[in-house]
Amino acid sequence: MTIVGMSSFKGDDKVYNVDRDKFVPTDFDTRNGVLLIQDFMIYNRQGKANGNFKKANDKMKAHMAEVYPYKYEFVDEKNLNDSKYADKDKYRYVIMWTNYVSAGQTKYNPSSGSFSTSSSSSSNSFHVYDRKNNKHYLTGGYPTAYAIKNFIPTINTIVKLLKELK
Repeated sequence: MTIVGMSSFKGDDKVYNVDRDKFVPTDFDTRNGVLLIQDFMIYNRQGKANGNFKKANDKMKAHMAEVYPYKYEFVDEKNLNDSKYADKDKYRYVIMWTNYVSAGQTKYNPSSGSFSTSSSSSSNSFHVYDRKNNKHYLTGGYPTAYAIKNFIPTINTIVKLLKELK
């Protein structure tokens, strides 16, 4: 049972009904560390941020400030290996994004920093990456062109799981 469905109480209260062990590691607990969130940004060759991605990233930051009660930091993926984040116990988990593209559009791969072209629409999803064990976990929802619609329930689900810990 990867995903049973999505439930909603009101606009930003959506959570995923997930198989916990597929969504996060068995020992997942960010209450005493710092949860990292990969910046949802794409830059052009001149280093200027794409406006739509910046708006989505700002909404992500606002949602984190509103609902996440523990320490977190937004970080560019290329900085994950900086000495600041060397402590993989403290900075163990990262919420990462993936961009899926159907044929016809320019696709950005944040891992390589490269662009490729195909021919249709683009969608995004978020998942948990365990840096200590080098393991990516399943996304909770279906990719969507509106990243915030996937990010909000991902974070809400994490908050719910953390509240269930003893």
